[in-house]
Amino acid sequence: MTVDPIFRPSWWLRSPHLQTILGSSDFRKKRVLRRRAPLDPGAEAHLLECRDGIRLKGFLNEANGSCRGTVVLLHGWEGTEVSNYMLSCGTLLRDRGYRIFRLLFRDHGGTHELNRELFHSCRLGEVIDGVEQALERFGQGPRFVVGFSLGGNFALRVAADAGTRIGLEQVVAVNPVVHPPTTLIALENGPSFYERYYVEKWRRSLRRKSELFPDLFPFDEIAPMTSLNEMTEALVSRFGDFPSADAYFRGYSIAGDRLAALDVPARIITSRDDPVIPVGDFAPLGEHPRIDLDIQDRGGHVAFLQNGAMESWIDPRIASILDDVAVAPR
Repeated sequence: MTVDPIFRPSWWLRSPHLQTILGSSDFRKKRVLRRRAPLDPGAEAHLLECRDGIRLKGFLNEANGSCRGTVVLLHGWEGTEVSNYMLSCGTLLRDRGYRIFRLLFRDHGGTHELNRELFHSCRLGEVIDGVEQALERFGQGPRFVVGFSLGGNFALRVAADAGTRIGLEQVVAVNPVVHPPTTLIALENGPSFYERYYVEKWRRSLRRKSELFPDLFPFDEIAPMTSLNEMTEALVSRFGDFPSADAYFRGYSIAGDRLAALDVPARIITSRDDPVIPVGDFAPLGEHPRIDLDIQDRGGHVAFLQNGAMESWIDPRIASILDDVAVAPR
């Protein structure tokens, strides 16, 4: 698959905010579903048993035609298996001959009842288990993980800690969270609608968790909070896993030498104008011998929309990366 390595959107789509907003909009979802047969009617739901009795849910789609490989897709924070980028990328890859498994993090996609304790971004072990089980149970051909935003962060940590053991051949991370404190600052200092968006989605998730497990935490204390920083501090202080919010952020940062053990080829694709993930966080990652860092001038956050039809540049770009591996001599 030949794809222009430079993202060149229509002139009116050069705004990072318009890219980001349209990327997750219902307007785009309708166009994604209209262009190709949707994933969900043919998807098989599966429960995966992970460490410590944790259960994660995922959705399997068979490849169209002969299978070229298996791709585990990881969504972003407060995303789901039907987030636009998951449907768009998953549909294209399925149609290109890949078996697709969309793995949900705990407390995402309506799975709050499966596990008692809250989701947080340091729960890497169970995600490794979920990816490994999905590939062992359903894998065929070369094995890949593709993640978006926080899912990209998880994808890189999965590859660094277990990629060789579970047989990954390529990982792709799109606009991954690198250093959580700078992302939080970007959200706080940027247009207010970004932080409001995440606050409202997180608040709805926490409300649902509190309804299912009323003794877990008093939601009434969190409901009035209006900032991500305030909510994070409150939950970190209430649950004893971390002594401070800073310790929590360090726990899932991929800055510094966190990816030193990475021995799986990794492609990071991000945009210089991402309003959520500061581009300055990525420079040190480009020095890693196994990371191919691709920074586009435009694209917003997990968007990369090319035109008024809401066609994606990132989906065929990902497919071309996987295709190069899938057809390589073994």
